[in-house]
Amino acid sequence: MELKLKQYMESLGVMPSNGKILVACSGGLDSSVLVHMLYKLNYKTALAHVNFGLRPDENSREIQKLNELAEKLNLELHIYEPKTLEYANENGLSIQMAARELRYSFFETLLQANEYAFLATAHQADDNLENFFIYTLRGNMNAAYGGIALKNKKLIRPLLPFSREEILNYAGIEKISWCEDSSNEKDDYLRNRVRHHILPGIKFYYPNVLQDYYALSQDFSNWLYHLHAQCQQFLEKHSTYDAGEITFIPYSMKENKLFIPAMNYLFKTYGFSKQNISDIIQSKKIGAAFHSSKRSIFVERKGLKLQNPSVNQHPILQNIEFKDLPKTIRFGKFKIKIKILDAFEQINMDKGWFFDTKNMRFPIQVRSYAQGDRMTLFGLDGTKKVSDILIDNKVENLEKPLIPILSDENSIFGLIPYRRSKLFVVTDNTLSTLHVDWSKSE
Repeated sequence: MELKLKQYMESLGVMPSNGKILVACSGGLDSSVLVHMLYKLNYKTALAHVNFGLRPDENSREIQKLNELAEKLNLELHIYEPKTLEYANENGLSIQMAARELRYSFFETLLQANEYAFLATAHQADDNLENFFIYTLRGNMNAAYGGIALKNKKLIRPLLPFSREEILNYAGIEKISWCEDSSNEKDDYLRNRVRHHILPGIKFYYPNVLQDYYALSQDFSNWLYHLHAQCQQFLEKHSTYDAGEITFIPYSMKENKLFIPAMNYLFKTYGFSKQNISDIIQSKKIGAAFHSSKRSIFVERKGLKLQNPSVNQHPILQNIEFKDLPKTIRFGKFKIKIKILDAFEQINMDKGWFFDTKNMRFPIQVRSYAQGDRMTLFGLDGTKKVSDILIDNKVENLEKPLIPILSDENSIFGLIPYRRSKLFVVTDNTLSTLHVDWSKSE
């Protein structure tokens, strides 16, 4: 296993002579094994640990274990103890997202302050396959097939080719002790449910799934990298640029087989959803406009005109994953609070809107109005144009981009503060409810 790791590190261009590696170490199995293996391969390392304070008794044992490990191997240990819950509440983040932000902010600070060559995390092959199912369930197939990146600038993942079983066997042979995180045994998070209920069956019927998925993800990532490079070259050759930014895309490009992949590649970086991008490509209405927080796109006779919108015109497009909730955002004059209620939580139906999440496709969006937007309404067969709803409510044209629209990948389900869709109605059988509440400042 050590030889395999040595060869893998060398394939990433990471040698002992490159400099010291900062290892993100929780005190659990994977990171403890990673520290020991790098030490035995003569890599210079330092340890970084974030104590989020969410499991006080276990957190104390983890820090004690890490202090013992650092002393045994004569390694520098950095410990950060942020106020996680306070940070989450102040920033309208879920605890998971708050912890992630605090963790990587701490690591980035250490990298810069100590000039470490790399940051190593202990993601392994089982984590990689879990990600496949998580992203598949959320409809993000590029992320699902691409897998966890082996290397991203200074971030490396040395254990990615190794299974949890291999790591566990190595720990037993080398007599490495570690701390168990009790939250990993609960089904509170999607990752744990995938780990406990999906992966065991997949592995039983498909014993080589970890190795085959790892190979597939590498092939897909390489293919996607080269496709994006081709798209970039295609855009540079055929588009009009101003100050390094694309300002016009001629329809003469449409005959080229790279046109649609290039539009998907470009417009996704501008924050447009799949449906938005499809509407932009297919639109034949001269003067039609599509807006995101990063770009406004206008349909003209000879092509698409791109503008970098001002903050006042088109304030925000936000993609919100299920794991990001609860979340508070500001959109124009609105402060919007979005959270998940479980089946046992008391609901005050007089405050805000409530939606059944069962058939909702995450990530959901809070965005500005776009040409062609339609929504289904109670008491109405078919759909109604959002523009007509705004006219009915006497919303001026300049104010339209400041009115928040709630949508998932397929449909609009809310136009704050005017109308909600008849989609995702809460019933007695609802297990998970999305609650959207807002306030407006003048």
